Amino acid sequence: MPNNSADRLDVMVSTRFGVGVTDQAWLEHRFLLLEAITAPSLRNQTYSNFVWNIFVGEQAESWVVERLRLATSGIGKQVLIHKTAQNYKTLQKYAENMPGDASHTLLLLIDDDDAWNVGYMEACVQKALGYVDEGRDKVAFSFSNGLEWLVTDLVDVDVLLNKGKKIVRQSAAYFYYRPFHSMAIGVLSPGKQVPERFRRVHATMGESLAEAGYQLDELTMPEPAWLYVRHRQADSAIRKAHNAAPVSLSLDQLEAKFGVSANKLESYQNHAKDFGYARKRIHKEADKYDLCISVEEDRDFRKEDLRNESGLIRVVAEEEGVRFYFIDESVLRDRKVRVIAYDIQRREYVFKKVYETGFSGLVEYGGLGFSNNIKFKVQFFDEGSNKWRDSSPYIKVSDC
Repeated sequence: MPNNSADRLDVMVSTRFGVGVTDQAWLEHRFLLLEAITAPSLRNQTYSNFVWNIFVGEQAESWVVERLRLATSGIGKQVLIHKTAQNYKTLQKYAENMPGDASHTLLLLIDDDDAWNVGYMEACVQKALGYVDEGRDKVAFSFSNGLEWLVTDLVDVDVLLNKGKKIVRQSAAYFYYRPFHSMAIGVLSPGKQVPERFRRVHATMGESLAEAGYQLDELTMPEPAWLYVRHRQADSAIRKAHNAAPVSLSLDQLEAKFGVSANKLESYQNHAKDFGYARKRIHKEADKYDLCISVEEDRDFRKEDLRNESGLIRVVAEEEGVRFYFIDESVLRDRKVRVIAYDIQRREYVFKKVYETGFSGLVEYGGLGFSNNIKFKVQFFDEGSNKWRDSSPYIKVSDC
């Protein structure tokens, strides 16, 4: 990191915490997540010369502000807690009041229950300074590769309420590729400016920044850039990484990669059932006082089958054929492997091939009859039972 980075660049982080929420149980639960995940992740970043702006809304009680101060003490260069909504005018005001004469401002967004790779901010600052050196003043960039993590087993409340389906998603991490997801965006602006259209829903964030005159740049990090955490009071559908197989990561591994607190997460997991689920928050709802709901799991609830012994991460259509990506390809060496493809529209198997001495990870198009309706799985041959055994769930072809 260049020694003069702070002189050239003001770095601001922005987070909303319970704006408009007066439901005490919801706030208590969210504090446990912030204290175990988001706050330690920012505290453990390899780059620390930033100001963290946290917006709590006009209705926030004094105990909320005080607990936030304690949880975020000593993080970055400064933590500012604002009893306003998160909006352009407020952020612009604080950008203008940043000390020094930096030529550009970098704005990063993160939710109050998510985390960044410990090197994420340093990577963002390096990238922003590179754009400045190239003479590019307005750039919105996205490190698009991350993990979606279900911190405990979870009833999919969104599916339950909207479709009546009783599904329990099992605790696991999933590789998730999502360009311009809010926590994955850095926005570089000239002078002491912030983008006027930065606060949109995830699906339109990049589009709105492009409309505001920002160049878009989609990037990846060598390791997952962020941790998108799903929990009992998540505000949208559980498990959005539908095309990814589960990955087993210990709390210690998550702490090493994302700076979260393994001890606090273990305590949270042990007590998570003490908290209810939550209905979806509605934007501009006058008073969010009754967010928590009770869900009784009966015998009709079913758990997803998440076996992923092969470590299959994703399946991608490439020029040579369909490529299978694994966490550790060594598990496929010298093993009898079978790859199966099933057409979900035709409801029939369209490909079965046995690889007697290991699988290279590539299925050539010849003989496959590839289409976007196909899903794949990997099987290992069990010598003891003399049978094929599933080692991964079915996975559809990814967009990356």
